[in-house]
Amino acid sequence: MDMHVNFVLSQCSQRLYLLKLLRSQGLSTAQLDQVSQAIIVSRLRYALPVWSGFLSADLINRIQALLKRLFKFGYSSQLLSTFLSRSRYILLR
Repeated sequence: MDMHVNFVLSQCSQRLYLLKLLRSQGLSTAQLDQVSQAIIVSRLRYALPVWSGFLSADLINRIQALLKRLFKFGYSSQLLSTFLSRSRYILLR
């Protein structure tokens, strides 16, 4: 389980770097929101309910740190704030 979560988090971190590159190339905020929703948030939204009962505290912290980094950079601000609150509920069940 830990290997799979680490793999997905690694992929999402790489995709976050891709978003930074796209931003530097002049992609608009709305387009960045759509891309981040498609390549990062959807991946976590798909896996999180399955993982929820089996995650260690360390993995929960790593998932939340990735989501906070995504939020900090301004990607998917509205959708991400809702997802953050839902993920906390799912992870802390």
